[in-house]
Amino acid sequence: MYHIQKEVGRIRDDTHESRHPILTVVVTGTLACAIYPRGDFKEQNLKEIPLETKKYATMVNLLEQIYPGQGFELMTDNTLEDLLELADEYQVEHVFTNCKIYIDKQVEDVSNVPTTDKTLLYLKIVEQYDKYEQLHSLREQLVRRASRRPVSRLQKSRHYSSLPPTVLKDVFLRRLQKLEKRS
Repeated sequence: MYHIQKEVGRIRDDTHESRHPILTVVVTGTLACAIYPRGDFKEQNLKEIPLETKKYATMVNLLEQIYPGQGFELMTDNTLEDLLELADEYQVEHVFTNCKIYIDKQVEDVSNVPTTDKTLLYLKIVEQYDKYEQLHSLREQLVRRASRRPVSRLQKSRHYSSLPPTVLKDVFLRRLQKLEKRS
C-alpha cells in the first residue's frame, strides 16, 4: 500500500532553507520523495491521497523522474504512456521535458531507426499530450516519419487504430503531397 501525504515541511539545500507546502510520497515505507506542487491540483486540500489505482512501478518511475540527476535515461517505450498519465495528473511538467529528450534520442539514433510501431506510439503520445509545448514540437517530425512508411505497415501497427483521425489525415496528406511533387 502506498499513499501521498500532504504536509508543511522544511526544504533545504546548500544555500536556502524555507517552509513550503510539499507532498511527501511514501511508497511501502522504503521510498520517500518531495514533490513541489505547481498550481492547483485536485488533491491539494487532502491530508492523504490514496493511490490504490496506481501501479507501483509507475509511481516509482515518476519519483525517479523527479529526483535530481535522474531523467530520460530511465524511460522506456513500455513505461511512457503510464508515466505521462501520472505526470499529467500530478502536473509534473519536467517529466514531459524528459519525454521529449527520450523521443528525440530514439528518433535521431541512426543506428536504431524506430520501427513503425515506435513511430506511431510516439505520435500517439505527442498528440495525446499536445497541450505540453515540449511534446508538441515533435509532432511535425513524427508525422513526416510516419508518412514515409508503407501504408500496409501503418495499418498493421498495433497503434494505428488508436491514432486520432486528425493525425492520420496529416500523415496521409503529407504522403499525397510527396506523390504530387514526384509527378
